[in-house]
Amino acid sequence: MSRIPFLFLLFLAISSYSQLPETDIFICEFKISQGKTEFSKPENITNRHGYDNHPYFMPDGKRLLYVAVPDTTQSDI
Repeated sequence: MSRIPFLFLLFLAISSYSQLPETDIFICEFKISQGKTEFSKPENITNRHGYDNHPYFMPDGKRLLYVAVPDTTQSDI
């Protein structure tokens, strides 16, 4: 194998690992009845391109915070 194809393949591997995955946050209701857990149909609440992750539900139950990165670059805070 020559050096040029090897370097090209190495570059492709590095660039693919440096991108964040496309993720969304889903939410559903659940209940436990007679030892059985039932879930409602999941609803996608962040249906968009980019990285959406790490949801945090506020104690009042009315708000949700999450990390949203619109492109696929690193998401350091």
